[in-house]
Amino acid sequence: MEKTHNSATVYLHPIVALTISDQWTRKKMNSNDVHPKVIGYLTGKKDDLRLEVNRAFLLIFDERKMEDDINALSFDEEFFKTQLELSKEMYPDEELLGWFTNGTHVKVTEVEEHLNRQFMKHNECPLLLKFDTEHLQSTGRLNIGAFETVTDEADKSKLSFRLLPLHFETEASELIGLEHMASFSSSADYSHTSASKVLTSLTVSMEVFHHRLRVCCEYIKDVMKGEIQSDPQVLSDIFKLCLRLKALKTHTSIDNQNLVTTSKQILNIAEGFQKLTKDVETEALKLVDQITNNTGPKNRSTVALVDDLSNVICSAADLAECVRNIHSNSAFASAANESMRAFTNLVETLNTNHGLFSALKTSLQTEEHLLDDIDKRTIGLLISDFEQSGVHLPDKEVERNTDKPSNLTAKEQKEYGIGPLVDTPYPHTSDPELRKLFFNRFYQHSDEQEHALRGLIGARHKLAKLTGHLSFAHRSQLYSVLGTYENTKDFLEGIITTFSSTIEPELELVKEAFHGQNVKLDPISEWDYSYGSALYRQRVYGFTGILSKYFHFETILCGFEMIVKKLYGIRFETSLPAK
Repeated sequence: MEKTHNSATVYLHPIVALTISDQWTRKKMNSNDVHPKVIGYLTGKKDDLRLEVNRAFLLIFDERKMEDDINALSFDEEFFKTQLELSKEMYPDEELLGWFTNGTHVKVTEVEEHLNRQFMKHNECPLLLKFDTEHLQSTGRLNIGAFETVTDEADKSKLSFRLLPLHFETEASELIGLEHMASFSSSADYSHTSASKVLTSLTVSMEVFHHRLRVCCEYIKDVMKGEIQSDPQVLSDIFKLCLRLKALKTHTSIDNQNLVTTSKQILNIAEGFQKLTKDVETEALKLVDQITNNTGPKNRSTVALVDDLSNVICSAADLAECVRNIHSNSAFASAANESMRAFTNLVETLNTNHGLFSALKTSLQTEEHLLDDIDKRTIGLLISDFEQSGVHLPDKEVERNTDKPSNLTAKEQKEYGIGPLVDTPYPHTSDPELRKLFFNRFYQHSDEQEHALRGLIGARHKLAKLTGHLSFAHRSQLYSVLGTYENTKDFLEGIITTFSSTIEPELELVKEAFHGQNVKLDPISEWDYSYGSALYRQRVYGFTGILSKYFHFETILCGFEMIVKKLYGIRFETSLPAK
């Protein structure tokens, strides 16, 4: 191994290290190999002796025997070329710098030398970045080695590797995600997040501010008692402060506390969602009573009270929707799902509340002095929403249009101990029969819907052909992100082709998760997969609902850049911070 003081310097972006670490962790968790291997290529910028590594992309490889019986890795050339073309299209200012793998960071093995020769077809002097995962458990730290390929001038077939100095370089845009991800300790302690730091800072500031206010009060009292001489400038400043505090004070009638925030303690357990639901219903009915009976604050408009009503329900519903979709604990997910049903029923009930509808219509005349143009526009939209629910129709007509049969019969509700609504095809429940019932009932065929849908698509197809398009499918993709029907078709087929090989391993993981619950399902049905994958996440990641456990940050960031570029023509460029 060679070292030189006149060599290039590698500047590694942390997102590259995270990408490689993420890929290695995923492979280790999904295989029985003690030391799994990952390889991929690196892109970035090269400026004289400066090598800036911006991104890392995973490659597909296989293991085979060489002529001298040495086990060697060989990556898929076609896949590599395709990926490289796509990365060049997305990042035109970057070039192929080299490749990465994991293993001891102090030397390059024969297998890695063979793989390096394969990369030399695309880069005469590829950079090799090695992550020392072999000593990770014993040392507790991740060592990284960067090697430059050196070809012997006398014998081109001989290679040597020069160890290069390596530094980390972080841009401002990367800090957005990195600061949050790095803030959590291994014990899942949330006390070191940026949010907690901000809240702590605000708390200290408020304590200091409160102390200063007490000083001002004592000063005024002493002046009034004649114990100290008054200062006109100080009194003027205190008076201005009082005026500003009065302007910032919210109306006393708006006792609409955020139930999601104040319910922090009760949501420490799954049963807390029942308490949250009751609190929301109580607060909502109290606001409805104020609106319909005109008992609210005199200088508070009806539309403002309706906005408070919407906020009370939506803030809790958003939380419940998030928890039921991503929480790894089945008890929390099921409790949140029940809350969402209750909130949905509450909204549907309020949409046909004639008292709310009448109060809003009347407020256009009786509260005109309290309304601006935005308020009037909002009332118009709310009235339109009410009318779409049939609230303005005669009682018999409303009953005929709203009294629809339940999704579940009374017998089914009693048998499974659930409500009448089937609002999801994938309920978070351990009962396989209930999962099957929800899935089949949610996707059951409707002749009426089929007829309406065929009529709608047929009419749009005729309209598209009249305007010069081959079909409605071609017309609908005209201004989409992918641009054309052909691009969309190729994209979807590519997705199917790319992920078809991962379906069987995914199903095996789901089966394994069910076996851990002493449940044997063979084959796995469509309604079992969602629940089984949730069991697997819970077993692997523990009691957590953190999205970063499941999503690759660089992929999200790259996808965001691509969407912004497609929609708005804005391209993100990498730049060095000013010195």
